[in-house]
Order: sequence, then C-alpha cells, then structure tokens
Amino acid sequence: LRDHFERHGRDFGSKSPDDYAAQAWRFLQRARRDNLPMKIDDTDGTLRVFDPKTRAFAAYTGAGRTKTYFRPESATYWQRQPGRTVKASDLRFK
Repeated sequence: LRDHFERHGRDFGSKSPDDYAAQAWRFLQRARRDNLPMKIDDTDGTLRVFDPKTRAFAAYTGAGRTKTYFRPESATYWQRQPGRTVKASDLRFK
C-alpha cells in the first residue's frame, strides 16, 4: 500500500496510504453505481475499471481488494488492458 501511495497518491491528492486506499474503494463503488467501463481478467480474476472522463484506472482482486489506482499517461492504456468487458451487475463481490 505504501509503495502505491508513494507512486500514485498524488494523482488523487491523497494525504496518506489510508486516504489513498479509501479513495480507491470509493472509486470502485462509484464505478459500480455509474456503470463505468470494466474488464475481468479470467486468468487471475483481476477486475479493471476505467473512468474515461477523469482517466482514473484501478485494478482489484476477485475479492474486491485494491491492487492499484492511478491515472495512466498513455491515452491507449485502457484499450491495452486484458480482460473481457463486464457490467457492474455481473460482479460477485459487494
């Protein structure tokens, strides 16, 4: 967590590792509510989420734990991510 906070926390104005983690969790909740683009990687269960308006990207484990949360610099980053497109209603975790 500390490593990701140090590398990406400034992308979201995070004040601490706990703040960064909370922001990532809220992003997932908003993504589910607003039906943001999502992909599931069937090889390891990773859920990837992208907000095209803010360019925020996050990856979560199959249990919903944050793997990373940041704003990619590449305009094609989301398109290059593996996985099949899913809807929020398809997700198993809360």
